[in-house]
Amino acid sequence: MEENSREYDLRRAQAKRSWQYIAGVLGVVLFICLIVLIMQLDDRNTQIQDGAQTVSQLKNENGALVTENQKLKADSKALISENQTLQKQLTDKNRQIERDTNTISELKAANKALVTENQDLRRQLADLVAININTASVEELQKLPNIGPKRAQAIVQYRESQGNFTSVEDITKIPGIGEKTLEKLRPFIRVK
Repeated sequence: MEENSREYDLRRAQAKRSWQYIAGVLGVVLFICLIVLIMQLDDRNTQIQDGAQTVSQLKNENGALVTENQKLKADSKALISENQTLQKQLTDKNRQIERDTNTISELKAANKALVTENQDLRRQLADLVAININTASVEELQKLPNIGPKRAQAIVQYRESQGNFTSVEDITKIPGIGEKTLEKLRPFIRVK
């Protein structure tokens, strides 16, 4: 009877290790999926930034600007649709993994935060085009994150009194614009 008990304990320990192994493999698979998703989102964000620079270069050609803006709107809708598809796929994978193990709840919360952050970034990028802080009007500058009427006016006044900004980082010379604000503005501003 003691031998049966040992054999039972041994089988039980083997089954537990098997489930731990499966849970570990599923965790690794989810982690890899998250990395691939993040890389795809970074690639998409790069594509959006490249498109924004193209729009800025064509700004002086009024007819071409209208056509390019329409293209960017269509691209933005396509990216939003693609993002929704990725979110649905990710949600399906999360549900499948939850059925197999409860050990990945922290990864699921992190994934939801990344999706929310990506949605916010895509909305901001879809609404804004990189603005040349050396030529932008007060009204255009107010479209930037964390830039209200007073800061926009301060940017224009600085530019008029001190000359053009030579780098994006020069915007921190404006009172009230520090490193944190610069990091929020960086994707949306340029100096050439």
